[in-house]
Amino acid sequence: MSLNKEWRGEGICQRLPEPYLVWFFSERDIPKTRSAQRLCFERCPVREDCLLYALEAKLDAGVFGGFTADDRKGISAKGYSRRKERTEKVRLEVETFFEDEV
Repeated sequence: MSLNKEWRGEGICQRLPEPYLVWFFSERDIPKTRSAQRLCFERCPVREDCLLYALEAKLDAGVFGGFTADDRKGISAKGYSRRKERTEKVRLEVETFFEDEV
């Protein structure tokens, strides 16, 4: 297992003003969590690396690569097809959340 973190400085979360970082660890606050996920899916150039890191490290909290801890359950760093399938499901949930807000 390689927990390489060289990509971290490239993440959208690393370039946000400090008050917004809480969004990535506010899983009880659905609008903030969905906002963090949306940033990951729409603007993060290292989303896949971040997701793989969270899976390899078995992180049980926070938004990583657009996935919450619950979203990451049942997928693994080695299971590319399962990860791809889950990515589309989570991305759709995030988009739907914001469509419903309008």
